Amino acid sequence: GSPFLLGTNGESVSLSEKQKSELVNETVSYVNGKSTVYAGISGNCMEETVSNARSYAQTGVDAVVAHLPFYFPLSANHMQRYYEQLADSIPCPLILYNNPITVKHSIPLDVIEQLSHHQNITGIKDSERGMDRLGQSIERWGNRNDFVHLLGWTVQSAYALLKGSGGIVPSTGNFVPGLYRNLYDAALQNDHTKAY
Repeated sequence: GSPFLLGTNGESVSLSEKQKSELVNETVSYVNGKSTVYAGISGNCMEETVSNARSYAQTGVDAVVAHLPFYFPLSANHMQRYYEQLADSIPCPLILYNNPITVKHSIPLDVIEQLSHHQNITGIKDSERGMDRLGQSIERWGNRNDFVHLLGWTVQSAYALLKGSGGIVPSTGNFVPGLYRNLYDAALQNDHTKAY
């Protein structure tokens, strides 16, 4: 698996900027190019978000991940413009992050589709629950080479991988990474029984 730092389970809002920088530096140094490193840059201040992305990219992070700002209501147009401005301002690939449980916004699939064609937006980590949304997402992006669908809804990991999702980002993978590695490998081998 690849490390994803500063996600939405507390790291992105609970650590100081100094702590975030130290975590990113230590992880990049430890991984030493053997795996892709992702770092969250989510925040409500565009200038700070862009600054973090630039700093982490310079440190050696391969891609950054950002959910929407979470203080004010946002229209679909606001969401699209936010991500376009962010992607245009950073020197590394951006992965969209949809997590309405914590952010209180859901990125509509049509907005994601528009953003999926931006040259610097390379994927979506979607943690929203809903089988209809999951099915439509995999149908749209499961076979794309330039835009990856990653599922953050842990209980549907096997289903998503077997249906064509590009990967999973389970929070409990921090505690039992081997379990999810086995699940992922079973799905790649199309072994439904073992994956489930």
